[in-house]
Amino acid sequence: MNDVRKFARVAVLGRPNVGKSTLLNRLLGTKLSITAGKPQTTRHQILGVLTEGMTQLAVIDTPGIHQSATRALNRSLNRAARAALEEADILVWVIDATRFTAEDELVAGLIRDAGKPLVIVLNKIDRIPDKSTLFPRLEQLSKDFSPKSIVPYSALKERTGARVIGELVKLANPGEFVFEEDDLTDRSERFLAAERVREQVVRLLRDELPFSTTVEIEAFEREGNLVRLRPSSGSNVTARKRLSLVAAVNNSSRSARRHV
Repeated sequence: MNDVRKFARVAVLGRPNVGKSTLLNRLLGTKLSITAGKPQTTRHQILGVLTEGMTQLAVIDTPGIHQSATRALNRSLNRAARAALEEADILVWVIDATRFTAEDELVAGLIRDAGKPLVIVLNKIDRIPDKSTLFPRLEQLSKDFSPKSIVPYSALKERTGARVIGELVKLANPGEFVFEEDDLTDRSERFLAAERVREQVVRLLRDELPFSTTVEIEAFEREGNLVRLRPSSGSNVTARKRLSLVAAVNNSSRSARRHV
C-alpha cells in the first residue's frame, strides 16, 4: 500500500465554451463552477479541491482563452488563465472534438511554451457519429504535443471524471496536502451564491445580457438549511433591459438558494 501523500495544482485550460467548467464539476462529483452554454460564463479562477486517498488535486477552472482582447474584461480573463497556467504543476487542455479553431491554436502556443506535464481531454465526442475518424486526430495531437495521455470524453454523457482523475493521480508528485481533506473550494459561500445567481441570469436573458454584467450579494444569511439572499446586479444597460435584468436577478436568487 502506498502511504506517500501526493499533491498537484492542475490548471484546466481551453478556448471558450469547450466544456472546462462541466469537466471540473465532473471531476469533483458536484456542481461548483457555473455553466450556461455561453462563452466567457466563467469570469474568475474557480479552484476545486479533490482528495482521492493519498492524493490531493487543486483543480483550477480558468476563463476561456480567446483572441479578441480589445475589451478590458477580455484582457483580464486572458491574464487570469495565463496566471493559472504558470502556477500549475499539471495542465489539462480541453479541446472540442468537432472543430479546432484559431483560439485553440492560441492555447496550443501557451501550452508548448509552458513545457509542463499535459493531459488532453478531447471533449464532445458524443457529437462524432463515426468514432474511427478520431484516430488521426489523436495521433496528430500525440505527435504535436507529447501529452502524458489523451482522454476522449463526453461531458454530456459521462457523469464522472474518473478516467481523467486516474491520469492526474499518476502525474502528481509527492507532497503534503495544502487543503483539509473535506475541503471543496477556497471560495466563500457568498461568492458561490453570486455565481449561482449570475448563472441563472445568463440562462434567462442569453443575448440580452450585457457582457459586463456582474452580480453581488448584498445580504447573505443562513438559518439552518435556509439561506436568505439579497443580490444586486451591475451593468451599463438601457432602462428597458434593466427591468429585464432586475426581474431575472430576482428569479435567479430563488434558484440559487437551492444550490448554496
